[in-house]
Amino acid sequence: MKNQLNTPHDNSVEMWDKYYASKRGSPMFEKIVHYGRKIYFGDVFARNVLKLGGQANSYLETGAGTGTTLKQIQQQTLARCVGIEKTPLAHSLGVQNAKNCEIILGDALALPLPDQSFEVAYSLGLFEHFSLEEQQQFLKEQARVATKKILIEVPTRTPHMMTIMWFNRKIRGLKGVWADDELFTKQKFAQKFPGLEFNYHFDWASLAMTCWFVLDPQIVRDYFPKQTPLN
Repeated sequence: MKNQLNTPHDNSVEMWDKYYASKRGSPMFEKIVHYGRKIYFGDVFARNVLKLGGQANSYLETGAGTGTTLKQIQQQTLARCVGIEKTPLAHSLGVQNAKNCEIILGDALALPLPDQSFEVAYSLGLFEHFSLEEQQQFLKEQARVATKKILIEVPTRTPHMMTIMWFNRKIRGLKGVWADDELFTKQKFAQKFPGLEFNYHFDWASLAMTCWFVLDPQIVRDYFPKQTPLN
C-alpha cells in the first residue's frame, strides 16, 4: 500500500461539513461513524483525557466537532470546558449538544484565546490533518494557551488502520478524514519533532486504532522559542 503521506489531503471545510452531515456515500459507513461519535468519542476519549490530563479546573478541546467528548468531561468534572471548531455545521451541532460548554467558531492555528487560559488542552483526530508547518504552529498555539498538559490524539500506524485508509481512498474514492489521514507511531512523532520530550500512550481501548502524545506546555514553549517567527 502506498504511504498516504504522498496523497494530497483534503482538510477543507466542505469535506468536514460532509463528514459531520454523514453524507459521504455509504449508509452503513455513516451509521458506524454516527455510533462511533456517540459512544467511542463520548466515552473512551473522555476517559483518556481525564486519565492522561489529570485533574483540572479547565479543559480546551481544539477541533471540538459536535462537542460529544467535551460534554462528557464537563458532566464528569463540572470544570470549565471550551471547544474551538472551524466548521460551521459542527460548531452549530456542538452548541446544541454541549449546552454547558462554550463552543467557539475559530481557527486551531490562531486560537482566539488568551495566553495560559486553560490547564489542559487536547485535540482528537485533528493533528494528522495538518502539514508539518501547520503541526508546528498547532503545537505552539496549544502551548500558548495551556498551563499543565497538552494531549494529542491521532490514528496509529497499524495494519488494520492502513487497510481502512487504503479501502476508503482507493475503493470508495474518499478524501480527507478516514481516507488519507497521517498515521503515527512513537518513532514517527520523535522524528518529526527531534528533541521534543513527550509521553506516549497506545490506546488498546480504541481497538488499537489510536495513540496519544502527552506534552508539557512549558517544554513545548521552550522548544519553539518566542523569537521564532510563526509559520
